[in-house]
Amino acid sequence: YQRRVHGITIPCDKFLIVPCMMPEGSSAGCHMSFWSTSTNFTVRELPMWTKKTINSKWDCSGLFQSVDRHPQFSFSSKRSNRMVFRASVSNCSDPALVMFVVDTTFQSEPLRGIIPEERIVARSQYVRSDIVSLELNSIDVDSKYSLIVCLQPPGSKGHLTLTSSCPTPDFQISQIIEED
Repeated sequence: YQRRVHGITIPCDKFLIVPCMMPEGSSAGCHMSFWSTSTNFTVRELPMWTKKTINSKWDCSGLFQSVDRHPQFSFSSKRSNRMVFRASVSNCSDPALVMFVVDTTFQSEPLRGIIPEERIVARSQYVRSDIVSLELNSIDVDSKYSLIVCLQPPGSKGHLTLTSSCPTPDFQISQIIEED
């Protein structure tokens, strides 16, 4: 299978092309050709990003834009302001997913209840699918964040696989376990 893309014009100084294979774990070769009218045009291969995976579950998912009864993860990065998250749900019929990122640098307790709009740093698209992704390009390296993955409709059950990637290996991510 070959896919060719011709005639793409990108009006910017720098851009990043990331070929992604689906399903995850697939292997393939990739050949790309680039043409430019610029005299100082360069192409360079970037190192592979570091990836971490965490598994969790919903026993009975909560409301939209709520922290309650949804998996909550804490993350930070000391050197990179870029991260990508991919959440996939299994064992759930007709799921819808959305992810929210909240700055929790000055908060010592886990989040609770509905997330106020003004606290949301980023959100993914709300998709009626078993996979959703979110790319963060401007996180503060001195801050800590919470990522909440919401499964809809409320009351749904399912298993979550959260994959996080970063250009540097020094990022931290962990699930916040709440005691009932």
